[in-house]
Amino acid sequence: SIGSKIEITSLGKIRNIFCNLPIKLTSSSTSNLCPGSYRDNKTIFYTTVTPSLRPYRVYRHLLGEGNPGTLVYEDNDGRFNVGVQREKTGKWIFITSASSYTTEYRMIPAGDPMEEPRVFLPRVEGVDYQVQHHEECFYVRYKTQEFINAKIFRAPLTSYSDPATWETVVEHDPQVLLQGFAVHKNFLGLLVRNNGLNEIRIFHPKSGETQVLGFP
Repeated sequence: SIGSKIEITSLGKIRNIFCNLPIKLTSSSTSNLCPGSYRDNKTIFYTTVTPSLRPYRVYRHLLGEGNPGTLVYEDNDGRFNVGVQREKTGKWIFITSASSYTTEYRMIPAGDPMEEPRVFLPRVEGVDYQVQHHEECFYVRYKTQEFINAKIFRAPLTSYSDPATWETVVEHDPQVLLQGFAVHKNFLGLLVRNNGLNEIRIFHPKSGETQVLGFP
């Protein structure tokens, strides 16, 4: 289920819990589901799978309509799984295509869910990146053969598709694996692996200070 307004049934349908109206999607091939517009709560996005259960299509559906919705994105490369989610600030819908070592993000403004997806950074073989939104910028975890342990960039809200506009926030460390991160208003939470052990760090972008959280 998503929030408290819709649910997926075993028959590949969703139900508007407030109105108790069943809405048919595309049969049992429905995969994950996310709410779209934060303005009217009438738009949802969902993925469907291939016969081999690979998520590969994203549809947009308006609650109250009887059709399965509009195809927004399709990835025919069998190495990539497709996902859709509304990111934490609620301002963007992220469509991700991911393989073992390569990712690509597309974005739709949650305030205008009818817009066509915008590519954040075009797919490049061997470039694995993750995007999170902040009020002032995007933060990008970026991993390549050169930066095998990953680093974090700050990208502008407009010309984000040009890496020349990015600014390094967390440098690559050959000794420390940057496994994941979470964006907050005044700091970044970093999950790293240091000396074979998991570690949580709090990084303050404005001051450059880093705190390591201790465990009992």
